[in-house]
Amino acid sequence: MIQTFKAQAGTVTPDGFGGQITVWNDAIYNIKGYLDMLTGSDRNQSENAVTERSTHVLIIPEMRNDLNDKMRIVDSNGRAYLIEYVDDPVGVGHHLEVYLTYDKEV
Repeated sequence: MIQTFKAQAGTVTPDGFGGQITVWNDAIYNIKGYLDMLTGSDRNQSENAVTERSTHVLIIPEMRNDLNDKMRIVDSNGRAYLIEYVDDPVGVGHHLEVYLTYDKEV
């Protein structure tokens, strides 16, 4: 079932203790797509470290050029996923596969 997700961009700011935190803005825009959890066998692709550390993949049926690895995706239940890599499979402009890592910090 196709779902609606929010795309958010983050700004890195000092945390006041010598470190940094990422402050996420309100949704830049909404995206429709299919979210799927990667299984253990899907993650054992040693030739591609990005997919190896990813926990989920978001399939977006429409092409976009405004997603990048400095952003995150939030689902309708408020669960956040950091974008690891945005892929246009085989470069044909048919759809996007966005590799995500579940953000436990939310």
